[in-house]
Amino acid sequence: MKAILRDYNPNQDFTRIRDFLVNSFSLTKKPLNWKLERWNYARHFITPMLVTEGDGDPDLQAVDEAVKLWNEIIGVWVNEAGEIIAVVNIEHADKSHSGWGEAFLQRHPEYNFIVPELLSYAEEHLRDHERNRVYIPIYDYDEALILAVKERGYQRHEKYTLWDSVYRVDGEIPVPNLPKGYRIRSMADKGSDIDYRRKAFGLAFNHPEPKDWPSHISYEGLQAASDYRPDLDIYVSAPDGEYVAFCLAWWDEVNRFACLEPVGTVPEHRRKGFARAAVLEAIYRVGKLGAERIFVGSDQEFYLSIGFELGFPGHHWVKKF
Repeated sequence: MKAILRDYNPNQDFTRIRDFLVNSFSLTKKPLNWKLERWNYARHFITPMLVTEGDGDPDLQAVDEAVKLWNEIIGVWVNEAGEIIAVVNIEHADKSHSGWGEAFLQRHPEYNFIVPELLSYAEEHLRDHERNRVYIPIYDYDEALILAVKERGYQRHEKYTLWDSVYRVDGEIPVPNLPKGYRIRSMADKGSDIDYRRKAFGLAFNHPEPKDWPSHISYEGLQAASDYRPDLDIYVSAPDGEYVAFCLAWWDEVNRFACLEPVGTVPEHRRKGFARAAVLEAIYRVGKLGAERIFVGSDQEFYLSIGFELGFPGHHWVKKF
């Protein structure tokens, strides 16, 4: 088998890599690489959001530059037939962000022999030169990658990082009971407001100032993602129309699972069951589509109380230069 490194072509490769991630999960039956929601989310929401926060006129040039950076530093490997068999990428296309220097190594499970080459690419192209490091999230059962990073001097970070908890859809979904005047809706419903949705996102992630909320262009970017479905973008509205909680589900039809990203509640409405209601509604909707499992990248007690189970642990492995 042969692996050939080439440049990333966004017009052709975005969907091809999305399909590669879906198909690699079909082979492993458990997380090894990113799932489709993170690939969509990183490019279409995170990348423009980091450079266009707030309610002012969006800086389209900054968006173009961030997307250009994200595209330029992705490495793609193909086999002799031209099939994608590995990708090395980042999530945060912003060199000032704390996530800069975090490299994700995605590969076909039958091509472990190229792992050292993937690591070399990450160290050369994705290194955080200011902090003088590269760090790589690795599932604890990914023996090939763990062996390779150990040989190159990486150290496992002490902080335990549980990547995925799982809800198994095998019974009746509890029906949430909301207070009078509160409603479960989705962005597919008539009258849904992108500005209310942006505001709820910003407040839920502890950004009280409008200047720190996702911009209009970043949320429109999210809605333009190929796997975004407005009927799975769930929110709970208050009697005054404000959105108090939300849950966006991403559906992988091939592998019969969904991922939740993001989930949140506006601070003054926490601990009242609103996020739980949004999550249960999302589970109900993807269950009707045929989902067998729901993944969420968290080990919070909130999810465990709903019925998620801990699973698929991982750690960051760090190399200092």
